[in-house]
Amino acid sequence: MSDRRIVYPHMGITSRQREVLRLTCQGLRAREIADRLGVSARTVEHHKYKLMERLDVRTTAQLAFLAGKHGLVAEDDVPRVDMTFADQD
Repeated sequence: MSDRRIVYPHMGITSRQREVLRLTCQGLRAREIADRLGVSARTVEHHKYKLMERLDVRTTAQLAFLAGKHGLVAEDDVPRVDMTFADQD
């Protein structure tokens, strides 16, 4: 099966882009993702750029948010944000 197979046809996201997205959501940097996937960091950045372009976002935080919101990655891959604050007396 080719890495260019479209996983989400309505969004045009390939299986390789989805893998980069999943690892990005886990907090890995481009170099770490590249090492895991056996590609260059520049290739990872290209996949990330194409994802951001396709999903019309500008930041990695927006990318992770949309990935979770639209079910593009498993719930466990999306970081949780604790919005509770300690008492500030």
